[in-house]
Amino acid sequence: MRHVKDYKRLGEIPGLTELKKELTKLVKKENKFALFYINIDDFAQINESLGYDVGDKVLIEIVNRIRKNMRLHDFLSRQKGDEFTLLITELDTFDYLGQIVERFMALFKSPVQVNGHVIEVSISIGVSLYPDHSDNPDDLLQYANIAMYFSKSTGKRTCTTFNQHMDSSLNVKQDLIKEIRNAINEKQFRIYYQPHVNSDTGGIIGAEALLRWHHPNKVMVLPNDYLQVAEETGLIVEIENWIISEVFQQIHLWKTMMNWDIPISINLSISHLRRIDFIAKLEKMMELYDIRPILVVFEIPENALYSLNKQIHVSISKLVELGFSICIDNFSVAPSALKYIKENTVNQIKINRNIINGIFSNHKDEAIINSMMTLSNELGISLIAKGVEHEDQINYLAEIGCHVIQGYYYSKPLDIGDFENYVKK
Repeated sequence: MRHVKDYKRLGEIPGLTELKKELTKLVKKENKFALFYINIDDFAQINESLGYDVGDKVLIEIVNRIRKNMRLHDFLSRQKGDEFTLLITELDTFDYLGQIVERFMALFKSPVQVNGHVIEVSISIGVSLYPDHSDNPDDLLQYANIAMYFSKSTGKRTCTTFNQHMDSSLNVKQDLIKEIRNAINEKQFRIYYQPHVNSDTGGIIGAEALLRWHHPNKVMVLPNDYLQVAEETGLIVEIENWIISEVFQQIHLWKTMMNWDIPISINLSISHLRRIDFIAKLEKMMELYDIRPILVVFEIPENALYSLNKQIHVSISKLVELGFSICIDNFSVAPSALKYIKENTVNQIKINRNIINGIFSNHKDEAIINSMMTLSNELGISLIAKGVEHEDQINYLAEIGCHVIQGYYYSKPLDIGDFENYVKK
C-alpha cells in the first residue's frame, strides 16, 4: 500500500493530456502494460439525489482509495465525470492481472461516508493490453473504454478485457440506446393492461400495467428486446417514472369518471429501488393524482430481496409504510426468498410462467406450485398464476385453491379502450 497525500479537489487529478503523454512514453519503452478504464456504477443517481457537492466528495474518496493501493510506478488519471483510467505498468506477464483487478474491486466492499450519508459504491472496469491489443495510445484508450461498457452491460461490478468482436456489438447496442431515448422523447411508449381474473367468479380483481413500444418503423418491439438495455443505462428509471405517473392518472380518472376501484400492479426495477429520491418523487405523484395506496401494487423482482444494497430495502419498507401492496414477481421457493417473506410484509407472490407451463409435464413444477399454495395460505399472501393459457391449467390451479389468474386464457394485454370494454362486460 502506498503512503500518499490525499487529493482534496478533483482538479488536482491528472487528466487526458497527461494520460496520453504517459501512454506515449510507455509505448516507446516497449514493456508490457495494462490500461484500466474505470467507471463508477450509477454515479448519476448520487448527483441527482444528494447533489453535486456530495458527488464530488464521493469521487475524491474513490480516487484516494485507488491511489493508496497503486504501485509507485502506476498512473491514475480522470477522463470525465465519473470515469478514470489506471495504467498498470512494468509487467513481465499478464498472468497476475486478475489478482490486481480483485484487489481494486475489493476496495469498494465498504461504503463511502460523506456528509452523514452512507453510500454504497461499485465500479466497472474495461482493460486493454499493450502490445497484445495495439501499440497506438488512442486505440488502447478506445479499446479499454469499449471493454468497460461491456462490463456495465453484463451487470456492472465486474471487469472485462477487450476483444475484437466487441466493437461491432457495441455499435448495435448504442443504436438501441439512442432509439430508446428517442422513444421517451417522442412518446412512443404505451401502457397496456392485462387483467387479473378470479377464476371462481370470472370477475376482474385487478390488472398489471405493461409497457409496449409502438416503434414508427417496426412492428411493436417486445420488452425483452430493450428493457435490459434500459436498465443497464439507467433509462429504466425515467421510463418507470412515466409509467407510475400515467397509471396514477388513469386510476384517478377511472375513480372520478366511472367509480372504478381496480388495483393496478406496476413493475419496479432494482435500479429504481436503489434511488434515494424515489419515495419523495412517488409521494409527489400520489398527492398530484389523489391516489389511495390500496389501489396500487408494486411488483418487485425476487433478486431485489437478497440485494446487499441497503437503499433497496429502505425503499421497499417505505412503500409498505405508505400503504402500497408488495408483490414478488417470479417468486421461487429459494431459502433466501422464503426467509424474506417470513420477516417482511409481502401481499402477493406471482408464479413464474415457466412453472405454469410445467403443469402435467413436470412433477417438480407441480410440487413447487403446491408448496407455494400452501405457503400463501399459511402466511395470508395472495398467490397469482401468470402466463395461464389453457383450461386444464385453470382446472388444476382451481383444485389446489389458486383462483387469481393472469394470462391469455382470459385476456391478452389490452390498450386502455379495450381494457375498459373488457371490464364493462
